[in-house]
Amino acid sequence: MTGELLTKIYDLTQGNTDFLAKLLMLAQRHAIWEGIDSVTPAVLQQVYDNQMRLLHKPIEALRSGDPLQIADFEDMMPTKDQIVQMMNYDLARRANRTHLSLIAQAATKPAEPAEKPATKLASKPVVSVAKEPAPSAHFSKGEDLQAQLERRGWVDKDSAW
Repeated sequence: MTGELLTKIYDLTQGNTDFLAKLLMLAQRHAIWEGIDSVTPAVLQQVYDNQMRLLHKPIEALRSGDPLQIADFEDMMPTKDQIVQMMNYDLARRANRTHLSLIAQAATKPAEPAEKPATKLASKPVVSVAKEPAPSAHFSKGEDLQAQLERRGWVDKDSAW
């Protein structure tokens, strides 16, 4: 193998072994089909241009070295980078939720303590207390139950029920 051939192979695959295997397999098949004795940089370029069109964008992303372009092709990212990307996505999602809750909290005006003079405690009970003894909670057995309920105000005479 010549240096020129190695440079061409690296340029067309960017060191990705899957792309390398595909390029060499397609180049050998092309050379056999066309009756070419050897695989040259020109043959590799022709195979790349004609038979590997789907891989042009991912290889260009690798060639650029830009992590944002490479991130568009998740399956090409190294495992460690994929984990970092997933964790960053999760952190960004949580931060977005926190940001929204902070906005909601900021939208409500905080309660300001009003300075009121101390009020004098009332001597009257808060709950009204009947001056007469409470009626028995039990019903007498001899009387009509309906009449007892009406007398205590638990049942309305004009009720549609």
